[in-house]
Amino acid sequence: MFYVALVGNGIAIGLKVADGMEYQAAKASMGNWYRAPVGMGAGVMGIGYWCFAATVFLTVFQGRLVRVPKPAAISGSSS
Repeated sequence: MFYVALVGNGIAIGLKVADGMEYQAAKASMGNWYRAPVGMGAGVMGIGYWCFAATVFLTVFQGRLVRVPKPAAISGSSS
């Protein structure tokens, strides 16, 4: 969603710049149509990142609590 919003805004701003408007003025003219989709996309991406980070953290620290028997030592017999 974030990248789709950036591409859509880039096309819209690019059309305005192609018509002779300055970039900053074109971006400012977009108003909330620029900020809202990019902000929502960034928020969703941030939530996704922290869910991933929490999953890694919980996996590492829960794995330390699992009790499993250690494998038997393999004796090196020479035949």
